[in-house]
Amino acid sequence: MQSKFYRGVELLLSLPKSFYVSWRLTSFKQAFKLPVKCRFNTKLLDTSGTLTGGGKLSVGFNHTGIYDSRLQRAIVNIEGTLQIADRLNLGAGSRLEVGKNGTLIIKGLVANSAGLTICCHDRIEIGAKTVISWDTLIIDKDFHYIMNTDTGHTKQDHKPIIIGDGVWLCAGSKVLKGTTISNGCILSANSVATKTYEEPNCLLMGNPAVVVKSHVTRSDIEVQ
Repeated sequence: MQSKFYRGVELLLSLPKSFYVSWRLTSFKQAFKLPVKCRFNTKLLDTSGTLTGGGKLSVGFNHTGIYDSRLQRAIVNIEGTLQIADRLNLGAGSRLEVGKNGTLIIKGLVANSAGLTICCHDRIEIGAKTVISWDTLIIDKDFHYIMNTDTGHTKQDHKPIIIGDGVWLCAGSKVLKGTTISNGCILSANSVATKTYEEPNCLLMGNPAVVVKSHVTRSDIEVQ
């Protein structure tokens, strides 16, 4: 458990980088409000994009025992548009990439514990109160093309992703291009979502993921 003193020092050391990224993604005036907080060891690849929506981005801070924020640094590469209505919290070891033609929309509070990778080169929408566990992947682009050898037709390598409100992406799960996940769904650990899941409040499991249980959703009530 990190002490208040440690957290205070961590935030103080992170101020210069947080101000710089805030300035790059918004404006010099807005930067004083620190809409972006980047841990001091976050690796910056590109910050030529824009942050809109009035929300806040936090990158690399983590106070759970499963990841060490001192050793597992986050990476930021934002060339496109990042729109945040409330907050996007990315834990230690997370990687955020928004390409030049990409638009990443965060519709409410979205929280990740650690190790999330988001690659947005088309359009990704993530609903409010979505919880994302460690070592998860959300990617709307293949980065390689697939050709049908009979017809010569080349398949499009990018499609939008829509993730509804109150979704839980469990540890090691993956959301691939063209996926839509309805409100309240749970994507179980190590499962791979690849299509449109119209039913809300259901458990998705497998590779590719299918509905295995209906009328279930994440609960904040702990069972002793």
